[in-house]
Amino acid sequence: MNVYNNWVLISGGFGLIGSNLVKHLYRTTSYNFLIIDDLSSGNKDNLREIISDKKRIITLVKKVENLTSEIINNYSIKISMVFHFASRASPKDFHDHPIDIMMTNSIGTKNMLDIALSYGAHFVFASTSEIYGDPLEHPQDESYKGNVSPIGIRSCYVESKRFSEAMIDAYRRKYNLKTLILRIFNTYGLEFGINDGRVIPNFIFNAIKRQELIIYGDGMQTRSFCHVRDLVKGILEIMMVDDAYGEVFNIGNPQEISIIELAKLVLSITGSESNLTFKEIDVFDPRKRSPNIKKIQSYIDWKPKITLEEGLQEIINNIQ
Repeated sequence: MNVYNNWVLISGGFGLIGSNLVKHLYRTTSYNFLIIDDLSSGNKDNLREIISDKKRIITLVKKVENLTSEIINNYSIKISMVFHFASRASPKDFHDHPIDIMMTNSIGTKNMLDIALSYGAHFVFASTSEIYGDPLEHPQDESYKGNVSPIGIRSCYVESKRFSEAMIDAYRRKYNLKTLILRIFNTYGLEFGINDGRVIPNFIFNAIKRQELIIYGDGMQTRSFCHVRDLVKGILEIMMVDDAYGEVFNIGNPQEISIIELAKLVLSITGSESNLTFKEIDVFDPRKRSPNIKKIQSYIDWKPKITLEEGLQEIINNIQ
């Protein structure tokens, strides 16, 4: 697949994962970029080093559910790759912006698919480990159907991502569209905003400010955190494999850590004496979360290399 001298359309290009993807492609290929982002959770500062290059980067502040092929046609460019990476993903947004999330992952997904279809472009989708719900199988592989609820605080994100996957596969089967679905597990990096609401930025910013670290439940629930640079390397490698299109892949770090262990690690690195405060947990909050990545490793030689301690130290050093 020729990745040079063409345009990439990416929704959510100012977010944590999207901005890192753009930066890496900008530095290592001749791609040009049309970035769609309504800035509801993304930040233009994430691309401040390269956004001034008007020859290779066009930005459009717009909701992806309002995007059409006609709007893209106005730019007189040839789209060869479509990345649909838009969507609020923080638990606080599940509570505050549920309808917005569902629109992004339903109508927004269809719009991006229609654009990919109109250009004959490859389509890469950022799905999520959340589609497995509170899993009864552990670790989770791609064949696991999940243990989810259609109602509850998390359902706006979980069910809309599941809908997206179904829509994408329907386009693949009906139109022979080249599609790639990536079920991304917990990811972190420097581009987290101070008000992001996810556990790592919450713990880090509160520890630095000597404020309490809030743990929901007993803190024994586990997550598997992958540094965004490791994640992006995996995405870039798998998208270059023609046989990967039409498949679904878990991508993330299989190394688990409990939330209480994570809190203690952050306190240790920051030297903070913040207290741990325990609060009632959401009934739908998954108890365990860890990817089986054997499938993606059968296609590419990839595994996360940045340790959690190294990644946390980098973020903390950048703040302090």
